[in-house]
Amino acid sequence: MADDVSQQIENNALNMIVNFTDKSGSMNKELKKSIYEAVSNLRNLIFILKINLLQKTEENNTMRNGVKQLKDTAEKWKSMSSARQSAPSVISAAQDLPAVEQRSPCHLLVARRNYSPKSFAGKMKFGTH
Repeated sequence: MADDVSQQIENNALNMIVNFTDKSGSMNKELKKSIYEAVSNLRNLIFILKINLLQKTEENNTMRNGVKQLKDTAEKWKSMSSARQSAPSVISAAQDLPAVEQRSPCHLLVARRNYSPKSFAGKMKFGTH
């Protein structure tokens, strides 16, 4: 779209000014020279604006791609961290025990306290009925 506008300015407006200046025989030579210089400057500025626009568009696309990559990476980390943070259930831990020695979930809770044989034996009273 910007290229179409610059082409219209180049082809229509600036060329009309140059053509009008060429056809005008009664115009001062210095005025003609000034008009030609102004048209030349305008063409150069339009060229620079087009290059700047292309560079900014490229920078914008690069930034968008970078943001998209960062969002994708953040989503991967988010999904990985939520999977790591979920605690295993007691029932699923009991199901992982060998089939021969299948125990209740209560056994797992007692086993996690890490009683030593001495401390456990000291708490039990034998022969007192």
